[in-house]
Amino acid sequence: MYISTKIATLFIYFTISQITPSYAENNAQNNIIKVESTDWRPYAYKENGTHQGFAFDIVKDVFERAEVPYTFAIKPWARVYRSGLNLNNHMIAGLGRTTKRENQFQWVGAVSKGNDMFFYKLRSSPIKIRNIED
Repeated sequence: MYISTKIATLFIYFTISQITPSYAENNAQNNIIKVESTDWRPYAYKENGTHQGFAFDIVKDVFERAEVPYTFAIKPWARVYRSGLNLNNHMIAGLGRTTKRENQFQWVGAVSKGNDMFFYKLRSSPIKIRNIED
């Protein structure tokens, strides 16, 4: 874990330097990187007033080791995504990497290797799913 965190720290510095070339020269308000995610258990969520989850833990560890000031917030997905596309000093924690998004963002590192998706229904539900097309 230490080696991968160290590598992620290097990526964070690269990403920050690309987002804000004059990082050290900006005023204190602009020096803080805003990291946002949507409420997406187990990756990032807020419980009993504290942020938790795999993605949050990675963000916290990397920024603290890099000694880069940041804030972390859980917000609605549309707002997080729009801010990620349009604001400087902004990162999205837990964004799915797709072909469409590939050139829209500077990618730092993976939070997970992939997700298994499961769908459930009530036994009383008349919905029948027999194949992928259904």
